[in-house]
Amino acid sequence: INCHSSTTHDVWSNYLTTEAWKISGDVQAGHPENSKLITRMKNYNAQETMPQGGSAIPDSEYQKLLTWINGM
Repeated sequence: INCHSSTTHDVWSNYLTTEAWKISGDVQAGHPENSKLITRMKNYNAQETMPQGGSAIPDSEYQKLLTWINGM
C-alpha cells in the first residue's frame, strides 16, 4: 500500500486495536455515520479524502468498516 504522510495518517497508523480507535474519538462505537474514518474513506470531504488523490474505497470494503464499527 502506498501511503502519504500527514499528521492524521501518522496518528492513525498507530491505532493497532479497536480500543485505540474508540479512545481516539475518530471512530464512534456503533455510530459509523459519526466516524471521521468513514467520512474520509468515502470521500465525503474532498479536501480530506483517503486514499489521497484516489477513488473512494470499494463498497465491499466500506461495508466491512461499517460492520466493524457497528460491532464495537
